[in-house]
Amino acid sequence: MAPCWRPWVFGLLVAVAGCTQSSPAPDARRAEATPPIPTNAPASPTSPASGPPRIAAVDLGATLDARQQLAVPQLAFTPADTIHAAVHFEGFDRSRAHRIGVRWSYGPSDQPVLAESKMLAITGPGETLFSIHQPDDWPPGSYRLQVLLDGVVVQTRLFDVIARAPLPTSIAAPPAVTLPSASAKP
Repeated sequence: MAPCWRPWVFGLLVAVAGCTQSSPAPDARRAEATPPIPTNAPASPTSPASGPPRIAAVDLGATLDARQQLAVPQLAFTPADTIHAAVHFEGFDRSRAHRIGVRWSYGPSDQPVLAESKMLAITGPGETLFSIHQPDDWPPGSYRLQVLLDGVVVQTRLFDVIARAPLPTSIAAPPAVTLPSASAKP
């Protein structure tokens, strides 16, 4: 004789299974049908943010503001300046990170100075900053900055380091002026 508890357990399982919902609640279905819109979603399919990632602009400068962005773009620097390159990008690619790099070079033969890069997820407009400093001052002359996206040069900026005017080694004292004393009367 079979134990009498088996039909009772089987009946309980069927009853519990019948009480569970096989489809989500109406609010849950609505949430699945309309995914949340990201805050940096493109305005339209033709906006620059919706296309493939690209370098939109490159600005150079010597000073940063409180938000660590270029205060004033410039193309001429002094030998003691730290030179900053603000690389502005746009586009959208959630599938992978992209490598944004820079190559700094000097002179007519493009003597390499520094090359560096960063891996970034490009999911809309943004900016990244590269900086370079020479502790012993930059030699005066022409320089080149190449900006790369995934290993391909996409922008180039030329800039100059201009020698400072030499400071005088000695300053001649002005000629002495003798003032009449207050006690002397004419």
